Amino acid sequence: MSSVIVEVIAVRGTCNAELKSHDVFLLENFRVTPQGHNKACGVACASLVANVGRLKIQPGPVYISCPDPGTGVGGNVLFKLSLAEDDEDYQH
Repeated sequence: MSSVIVEVIAVRGTCNAELKSHDVFLLENFRVTPQGHNKACGVACASLVANVGRLKIQPGPVYISCPDPGTGVGGNVLFKLSLAEDDEDYQH
């Protein structure tokens, strides 16, 4: 599997993993590598990993929502997934 850049695009409500817009982490060989001080959410990662294959058949980034509906105490997070080699601005 190629390295996949995961960026938080938006958060509705309050994310229990404390993710914020513009947080970034990397999926490498099915491992999550937070970049800088950012955290990653194990629950959201299930949705992210399940959709990584779409990057091989669909050009451009893929947008995925975490399974939390963002009602009540939790928060819904919108992620952008892109292949690291497709992102010229990514510094690894």
